[in-house]
This record gives sequence, C-alpha cells and structure tokens, in this order.
Amino acid sequence: MAALLSAAAISPASWAGTQSVEIDNVSVNNKQTWLKVKGELKGFGKNTSLTLRDADNLDVIFHSEIVKNKRFNTKVQIDDLIYVPCKIAAVANNNTTLIDSADVTDVSACGGYSATLSGLVTDEPIPYASVSVTVNGNTFTTTADENGAYSLTILTTTHETLVKIESSAFDAQTGDEINFVNLLGSFEKVLEDDSHNVTNVTTASYVLTLAANGFQEPTNITELQQAETAVDASQLIELAAVIKLIVDDANYQLPDGYNSIIEFVSSQNAVESFIENTPEADLIAAQNAILADSDLVAGFDESDIPSFYYAIDTAEPGYLSRSGSALKFDATGTGSKLSFTSWNGQAINAGYSWQVANGRIETTYTTPIEQELLTYNIESLTGDQAEIDAFYAGGGVDDQIVFYQSTLSQNYTRVVDGALVDVINV
Repeated sequence: MAALLSAAAISPASWAGTQSVEIDNVSVNNKQTWLKVKGELKGFGKNTSLTLRDADNLDVIFHSEIVKNKRFNTKVQIDDLIYVPCKIAAVANNNTTLIDSADVTDVSACGGYSATLSGLVTDEPIPYASVSVTVNGNTFTTTADENGAYSLTILTTTHETLVKIESSAFDAQTGDEINFVNLLGSFEKVLEDDSHNVTNVTTASYVLTLAANGFQEPTNITELQQAETAVDASQLIELAAVIKLIVDDANYQLPDGYNSIIEFVSSQNAVESFIENTPEADLIAAQNAILADSDLVAGFDESDIPSFYYAIDTAEPGYLSRSGSALKFDATGTGSKLSFTSWNGQAINAGYSWQVANGRIETTYTTPIEQELLTYNIESLTGDQAEIDAFYAGGGVDDQIVFYQSTLSQNYTRVVDGALVDVINV
C-alpha cells in the first residue's frame, strides 16, 4: 500500500485514521469467468464510490460502482475486460490516497499493456472531432477539445498488435466528412512515445500504405513494414498537400460524388484529376506549409536520432532508385556520409557536424562535397534570363549539360515516423 501513496498527497492527516479501504482478497473463479474482489470501506458513510483499477497503472479502470454498505463483494465478468490485471487497486471516491491493493489469485494468465495516447487532430486544428483508437480488435473513443487536442487511455494484451487512430468531423458549410487516419505501428511504439497527431500527412501515408499492400490494411508489423518500403515519398507529400487544400482553402472542396476525405484520396484517378486542374503554385505552397508546420511533420528529438540511416532518393513512379546515402550519426555531434554520384560513380566520403534545430537535423560538412553532375535544363542552373537567352542563342546543347556543385550543408526534416521507413525531406 505504501508504494502507491504520495506523502505530499496525504492531507488531512486525520483521514489515515478514520477512513480506509481494505481488500480481503482478489480471485478468479474456477471457470475463469469472474474476477471477484472482496473488502471493506471503513469510516465512510453510505453510497461511497468504489473503483477497481490496475494497481500498476491507476489510470486503467476496470469497474466502478456505488457501495451502499461498508462491505463490498464485487464481481466483474472477465469477458468484459480487455485483460485481467495481475494486481487490483480499490479506490474510494476517486481519491488515490484512499486505496488498497492486492494480487489477483487463481488466474490462468494476467497482465496487459496500457498507454494514454494524446495529440492533435490537425490540418489546421480541427475542434471537437470524434477520435477512436482500434487496437487488437477493441475500439476506444473520445472527443477532441476546442483546440483539436485529444487524450485517450487504450489497453491491449500484446505489445505487437497494430494501433490505428481515426478522427472524424464535418465541414459546417458543405457537410462533407473530414476524416483522418494514423496507422501508428505496433503498441510497442506507443509505449515508447504516447504523443501522436492525426493529420493530412498521416492520412496520406495510410492511404498509400494500403495501396502498397494490395488495398488491404496491414494486419501485423511485418506487413506494415513491407508496405512502407513501397510508398513514394514525393507522392505522399503531394497527396498531403491535396488534403490540406481541400480542408483549409476556401477555393477548394471535395469533388462531386465524394463525401469524405478518405473516400476521395483513396481514388487514384480522382486525385490525379484534381492535381491536373490545380495550379502548381497552390500545391507547392501547401507542401511548403506542411513542411514548416511542426504539428504536421514528425520531426526529430535529440533522443531518437538514429545511429545509422540509409537515405534512399525518391525515384520516378515505377522505377527503382539508383542513388542514396549511408548516414552515420555519432553521439558526439559528428558523423559521416557515404554515397556516390550515380552517373559517373564518383565516390563520396564526407564528414560533418550535426545538430537538431526545430525538429530538423542540420548537417554541416567539414569539407564541401564537390560533384560533377548533369542536367537537361539550363533553367535549373540559373535564374538569370540573360544567361538563359544567351545559352539558347548559341544553339544550346543536344545532350545533357555538365555542371559542378559544391554542397556545404544538408538539412533533414522527418515528415513521417514510420514503423521501418521514415519519409524525409532533404
């Protein structure tokens, strides 16, 4: 009992002598159908509130009732529980200074996992959205507040099961459903970090992950990781920008025939038609707004910088990437990049210093990386119209243009914190 009490919380001192909760025993019947808790409330009047909680996590409540007499003999049907706790805490009047705990006896298996998820429903914050979390076939629900913030305790019997957060709100003007999804990964990931937003980015990632998995939702972490490897990073950020325009910009709305965000973005043809009819400047502006919004991109903390990253460049849809880098991050704030220039095989082995600023990894090379590169367009090399005109006046070139580039630094913004594959904007 003493381990569950906070000395600062025991006030007034007279409570300890006049009111107490005492559990006689906690057991499970032979058929493993009922959890039984017997005990006594001492020093209380009639109609005292009693809650049974997981003694290892008092936020998890298994049962609540009003006890009319001093004695209580509570039976909870096991089928109604997500898991059977190994130790029960009985709390009077929701006051955790009035508490007793005891081990559960005669149970064939006990224990589970719990976490209190919290975060934002946001594209820009969406107030009062309904939020549901599905884990291991069980669904937990709550409602976000006026700022789009939610908090919800979830339970499961295994940390390997996948966790999916869904949110729903309705556009006051059109009546269209603004529904977002975040397929987090395993419950183990939630135990490591319990703060997760539900956004246009996570929704785009979810839709593309399903498409990569044969339009079926992954059922385990292996399927999810495999599907993530097939998600195109450029397509993801473009799809997130499409969602942002529809939700935030009064000049855009769901096309006719679609009543929800998920329904629309799940149709590749509909999305492609929308992009074709949207000014490129609007899409780019929406993408830049996403990358600059720390509530929409996953970002980095000092504590979760990987010691090693394989950074694979995005290829054109339908093609394999032919370039990438191996990035090493040392705890001392130094690191190194191993790569090559894909067209001529020029080796790159560059050291750098790094730091995390505003959730972004900023690297500065000890010696600038000098590369010989190719391009088809003079416009990619200069914005000086006189130089561009002179180039074409001289006949241009029939083949690619060779140019030289010095790279002094590179910054990495994590857009999606995946189960296996992160999406990074460089």
